[in-house]
Amino acid sequence: MILVLAGTSEGREAVKLLLREGLPVMATVTTEYGAQLLKEEGLKKVVTGKQSEKSLCDLIKNNGIGLIIDATHPFAVEISSIALKTAQELEVAYVRLEREETPLPESPLIVTSHTLEDAVEEALSIGGTLFSALGSKHLPYLVKKAKMTGTKIVARVLPTPAVIEDCFNLGLKPEEIIAVKGPFSKDLNKEFFREYGAEVVITKDSGKEGGLQAKLEAALELNIPCIVWKRPNLDYPHVIHSPEEIVSELRIYNLRRLYT
Repeated sequence: MILVLAGTSEGREAVKLLLREGLPVMATVTTEYGAQLLKEEGLKKVVTGKQSEKSLCDLIKNNGIGLIIDATHPFAVEISSIALKTAQELEVAYVRLEREETPLPESPLIVTSHTLEDAVEEALSIGGTLFSALGSKHLPYLVKKAKMTGTKIVARVLPTPAVIEDCFNLGLKPEEIIAVKGPFSKDLNKEFFREYGAEVVITKDSGKEGGLQAKLEAALELNIPCIVWKRPNLDYPHVIHSPEEIVSELRIYNLRRLYT
């Protein structure tokens, strides 16, 4: 059995291709929305919820997992670290499926930071309305710091009831919340930035698939500073950059028998 740690478009595509190959596959996701998307692809076995070291270990043992495909978000360091450790301890094959980094344009308006703390500090030091494209997970920290400096936050987040409720609980007003699913084109990003009076943008290095390039191009055309939180680096033993590579490797090395 192959276990896909999903939660990204690449993870869903990997599941789709593996099912097409007739291979036994199951997946984990953290949200019901993610589970729904995978089920729409025809996947029968989806485990929803955050995985701990123990729960992942039990999942692998109970389902005879022979290969872990870690297709979690580039910033989901905790689950990737758990998966790496568990795979080594249980002697299970591990492959990291990660979108390639997007080359950043050369511009004094683009500033990179290697931690969330540094990125937020840099963004707040610029002043003005801060447009957050970080998603909802890191909003508590961002809002807390913004309140200390009196900075207005506009947060673009997923349009789910739980996320919107969290935004309200943090004290954000309806006019400070953009609940919509991306990624977005350069032109649509420009409209968002204009409409909400963005004076600085903060975002993750989420790759082309996460819409980073379009965000940067939009910000540059409007002469808006953009703070990019660079993705963390883990020492992955084996990394591939597209779902198609997984199927190719299984075919080349005839590993089907290991996972069936």
